[in-house]
Amino acid sequence: MAEEEPEPVEIDPNVLELEEIAAATLLIEGERAAIVAEYEAVGTAFSSELAALKAAEATAAAPAAVCELGAKFSALQMKSCVARDFHLERLEPLDKALVLQAEKKAAVEAKIEAARLAAEAEEE
Repeated sequence: MAEEEPEPVEIDPNVLELEEIAAATLLIEGERAAIVAEYEAVGTAFSSELAALKAAEATAAAPAAVCELGAKFSALQMKSCVARDFHLERLEPLDKALVLQAEKKAAVEAKIEAARLAAEAEEE
């Protein structure tokens, strides 16, 4: 006696699309989190380098040493600005992609809600 095959379960394409959007969003968020972690590490490094320079400044007595520290302060500020801009430029396309995924999700959810309302209206 042959076994009966179960009826195939129909999967709503909108639900599949929502799952694809959720998966893409997770990938983007993971990428973004890695960049944010790098950016935070840059901030920590900046703080420690700044503290070291401030300590050296407190003990510097000679005008030449103070001038040299001024150049180091300037270099540190420039490096931190470049690092900040670099990381923010890397985050910008990811943030835009997250907004796009949120818009796609809202559109699919609106289609699902419209289909649900249409089904309810047919039942009445």
